Amino acid sequence: GPDGLRYEHLRCFAQQHADDHARAAMDDIDSVAGLYVNGKEPTWYYQVLSAVHLIALIKAPPVGSETPQVRPVGVQFGYRRACTKGLVEEARPYLAASFYPQQVAVGIRAGGSQLVTGLALHLRAHPDHVLLKTDKRNGFNELKRARFLKFLLAHEAEPVRQLGRFLLRSYVPKGWCIVQGEAGPSIAPFRSEEGTAQGDVAGPAAYCTGTTVTVNLIDELLAEHGGGLRCGMDDGCLFGPKEEVFAALLQYQEVCSGDGEELRQDKCEVYCPALGASLVDAPELASLVTIAADGSRRLRGVLVRPSGLVVYGVPVGEDEFIRSSVEASVDAAVGDLAETGRRLVDVDHQALFTLIKFCLNPKVDYLAQHVR
Repeated sequence: GPDGLRYEHLRCFAQQHADDHARAAMDDIDSVAGLYVNGKEPTWYYQVLSAVHLIALIKAPPVGSETPQVRPVGVQFGYRRACTKGLVEEARPYLAASFYPQQVAVGIRAGGSQLVTGLALHLRAHPDHVLLKTDKRNGFNELKRARFLKFLLAHEAEPVRQLGRFLLRSYVPKGWCIVQGEAGPSIAPFRSEEGTAQGDVAGPAAYCTGTTVTVNLIDELLAEHGGGLRCGMDDGCLFGPKEEVFAALLQYQEVCSGDGEELRQDKCEVYCPALGASLVDAPELASLVTIAADGSRRLRGVLVRPSGLVVYGVPVGEDEFIRSSVEASVDAAVGDLAETGRRLVDVDHQALFTLIKFCLNPKVDYLAQHVR
């Protein structure tokens, strides 16, 4: 982050120290942190600590001379992350109770497993229903801050309101973005005005609170027809009878725009176990058929998948689709392992071990837990 503190510095804040000088120093840090999280510091203090070191991670290699798509990650002050984490941990169980079961990304143990298993079982019980996976453009960075601040500040639980008061002081200032250039770091000409930084500890909680009214609205519409909406952060899945799901998708797109988000129908995918590829030929959906740039027939821009979808990293659908998806994921993991080793084995063994243990292994373990 802008302060240069590494993760190991954060661990010191949560440790018990035997040395008298260390304990005295931590008492002083706790006192200052108490003022910070309770909104007692001057406005300029929150302005400074709201700055982020902006890093643009490339999602995929560019094609030809095209500018690559990037994921903007705002790395915050280590001190702010440590303070924010304490507030989020206290608020987490109350937030989880407010979100569940429509949103499983915050405070829900094995939330992804519940989401994937529930959707797979629903399709098994209702093969004539459809499963429609949605995609949003840069949700974290575009959600209106007023949405999540209003929810947090009005919550019945004090720990949640406390988090809201802290985020109000931290996000009302237009945050500085520090970028790295050839001449060194500098403040970018633009500011962070909406959404949350993807490196913010409170980002997931803020995002889920800011979208919970919209998610619950669409879920209630589909629940009347035996369906619903389930989300893992900004990844949503509409399920239910096909006509009702596509009607709900249109309304979902409209209400998302009110939150500041953009639902991209051209990136959405739909699957129906009973109809497969012939879903696009269903008479009741004839008015929704569109022709994509590649000549494929879609439903209101949504790509029809004939044999299954990958939901929250797990394939759901026909056995052959699941088998081929798992093989591709394993091959990709093996390739990542080989490439990571090639790049780091002679450079930094600690970084190599960290990436394998905490990034590559969990991906394969997670997949293995859900495929039978």
